[in-house]
Amino acid sequence: MTMPAWEDDLRRWLADQPAAPAPIEEPVRPPNWKAELLREANFGWAPEAPPAAPPAVETPVIPAYIPPRRDLPRPYFTRHGYEPGQKPPSKAAMQDLIQQVYGATTPGLIYRMVADTPLFGALDTWRDGDLHHNHKLLRILFDRISAQLGDAYGFKAAPLGKLDHSKHFLGYYAYAEQAIFLSAAHLTDHPAHAVNTIAHEQAHRLQDLLVQAVTYRRKLSPPERSLALWWYDERTYDHRTHPAEYHHSLKEWHARQVGNSVAAGLGRVFGWPTELSNL
Repeated sequence: MTMPAWEDDLRRWLADQPAAPAPIEEPVRPPNWKAELLREANFGWAPEAPPAAPPAVETPVIPAYIPPRRDLPRPYFTRHGYEPGQKPPSKAAMQDLIQQVYGATTPGLIYRMVADTPLFGALDTWRDGDLHHNHKLLRILFDRISAQLGDAYGFKAAPLGKLDHSKHFLGYYAYAEQAIFLSAAHLTDHPAHAVNTIAHEQAHRLQDLLVQAVTYRRKLSPPERSLALWWYDERTYDHRTHPAEYHHSLKEWHARQVGNSVAAGLGRVFGWPTELSNL
């Protein structure tokens, strides 16, 4: 029997094809006897996941001080009726100049004071009424608040003279000694009063240094020279003998602005009653 031509063609084509590759055998793997035993024992064990890495803690960026404004343009002064570097013509003009020069500096201090570890620790561990415990803490408060104010305003802060036990005042800046004296009553009082007093008296130190600069003809920026000329002419009053004049002097007005702002700012952090921050 003769095969059809197409079958001959198919047989020849199949003969020309390469041989099929041999199947690849899977390697024999040893059993995971530990996993098998645990599974059979039904302990419900599963390998522990590696501990998650703790979240990265970002170091807080402490903002830079906002320095006093020493570059006020001439139109600012002429709008108030005087030239740069001259004495302000009125109390209103002087108050406005104080705000323009120092207005943004004191509020910007609070973040840096809170970030000051010794200062924060002294306030956080203060014990109202504990004389012996607070003695060292008061010194820390004085040193750190003074240093922060000096850095922010750009002046050499006054040193601490001594603690006074007369109880006639909370504190004062002695012009002759160029030092600050604090009442020993702060040791048994709320720390807000010590904070306010230290900042208040260092403001008087700043005023005195500007007056010294204008007295000895040292170089000052026009705004600082205008401030210094006013404070040079303004009399310093004793609060016991001239209470009204003392209260209305712009030396005291400026010092109260600084002291109250610092105490109020720290008071918001530590939860002090609002009335304690104002002296």
